[in-house]
Amino acid sequence: MNIIKNSSNVLVWPNPLSDEIKVQTKKPGNFVFLIYNSIGEKILKQAFEGSFQSFLLNDLTQGIYFICIEQDNTIITSDKFIKR
Repeated sequence: MNIIKNSSNVLVWPNPLSDEIKVQTKKPGNFVFLIYNSIGEKILKQAFEGSFQSFLLNDLTQGIYFICIEQDNTIITSDKFIKR
């Protein structure tokens, strides 16, 4: 799998977050949204189409998580976020 870290073609906000995280890409497409906990376990994987999507994360406990956005089996952005 190829990795392009923190691409300027993807915006992810807010950070820290309470219940919802938003993803916006410069160009529409087919993407996969992934969240990993602090020990590397995948806790969410969800496909989305278009250039904007919001995800409700109110089931997550407080802590530090890692997000990846994939397109065509390539990670186009990855970062960490804090859940309050």
